[in-house]
Amino acid sequence: MRVIMVSLITICTILVGCNTNQSLNEREHVENELNPQSTNPQSGTDQNFDKRLGYVNYKREQVKQQSEEDHIITIDRDQVADDLTRLLLRNDIYNEVATLVTGQHALIAYEINEDVDRTRAASIAKKTATSYLPGYFKIYVSDNSSLIADLHSLHNATTSDQDYQPTIDRLISEMRKSPQGHDK
Repeated sequence: MRVIMVSLITICTILVGCNTNQSLNEREHVENELNPQSTNPQSGTDQNFDKRLGYVNYKREQVKQQSEEDHIITIDRDQVADDLTRLLLRNDIYNEVATLVTGQHALIAYEINEDVDRTRAASIAKKTATSYLPGYFKIYVSDNSSLIADLHSLHNATTSDQDYQPTIDRLISEMRKSPQGHDK
């Protein structure tokens, strides 16, 4: 009888311990999902990741920390350039598109079909970039396809390296010779 009682207590202790551990894991999982500062390591494998809504909730005390004062909002310029280029190529009027995004400019050069109105193509390119980029960006577009190679020549430049600025200025001057679209 004593052996049975000890066995029952041991089994109950093990079961309660496992259940508590499972409850902690579930609770930690929920807390991690609700924590805006946590990263989701499964985002690359989660098939619904890009369909989820974005949500964050902070209290004033959370953002008044010293680290928040040093928080800088950044833009992945390569990703923005890639997204803009892909968005434009979804439209049948563009055959080739190159996009260069600097700290304050978006330069888009493209080749269009011969039967497409140049001003219409410029309007579509400019409106697409305007709808995607923050409002402080200056956007220049051109159907001069020879500028695609010029944009490519700057693909390794950085915003801290000002040696590229004369080239950017020359490109902008050249792009202004092309229609810049309607400002509606």
